[in-house]
Amino acid sequence: MNQYVVGYGDNVVDYYRNQNIKYPGGNAVNFSVNALKNNVTSYYVGSIANDNDGDLLYNSLNAVGVGLEHVERFDSTLPTENTKVDIVDGDRVFVSATRGDRRTPKLTSSLISFLSNAQLVHSSCHSNVEEYLPLLAQNGTRISYDFDSGPKYHTDDYLKQICPSLYIAQFSVSDQPDTEVQRLIDRCATSGVAYALFTRGSEAPFFIDLSSKQRFDGFNRLVKNPLDTMGAGDSYFAAFASTFVTTDSSLTLETRVTESFNRAAESSSRTIMEAGSYGFGIPINNQ
Repeated sequence: MNQYVVGYGDNVVDYYRNQNIKYPGGNAVNFSVNALKNNVTSYYVGSIANDNDGDLLYNSLNAVGVGLEHVERFDSTLPTENTKVDIVDGDRVFVSATRGDRRTPKLTSSLISFLSNAQLVHSSCHSNVEEYLPLLAQNGTRISYDFDSGPKYHTDDYLKQICPSLYIAQFSVSDQPDTEVQRLIDRCATSGVAYALFTRGSEAPFFIDLSSKQRFDGFNRLVKNPLDTMGAGDSYFAAFASTFVTTDSSLTLETRVTESFNRAAESSSRTIMEAGSYGFGIPINNQ
């Protein structure tokens, strides 16, 4: 099989209350879609509820060409997870959320083999996969993980639980002091993480080879009058990581990182000019 990457875990539907439109999304879903937009074969591995919002998620992923062979559809007493936001001047304003089951398919031997053969499997702190990561890592799966910006996912205890299984760690550290960023770097390094990407809102992101401590500074592409910032961060990381793991490894690290930053900036600038994380909006009241 050719090179491929996998989004593993969460799926969400974003309700834009003040526009009466809902869009498919979720960190793992967005990773799969945006890796594919970056011309990297991608799959989504996750559990999608059998309801209207679940159909929206499944059908949108199928329409763009993400591989769904390892998706599980299931009946649930809970609705598909959703967030309710208002879009104000192109930016999302969080209102509330409804939590779903956050299930993932059973890790059968065939699924473990499929994940271990991927160039990268991406998940996040919202996917409820913490207990499965050590098994995947033991079987040779290269894992990236989004720790988001929430303080509860940046604690030493949580980092100690997750970091030993990771290949790439991703953190959002906008407005965090340098001492806090350094603590995250040190924790990742001592846990054996190979690389880490730090995004900092409007400030330039940076990427670190944690074994050599070599740091590479990236950039953001300024876009005037963005339509919708939903999913921009997921788009950035998906393009960066999928490029990094599929670019010829004989090239210098600097060359691979530079190309990854270029692809990431291009991807996120496209995303913020599109409604929703990747489109496919339908009226909220279209049940």
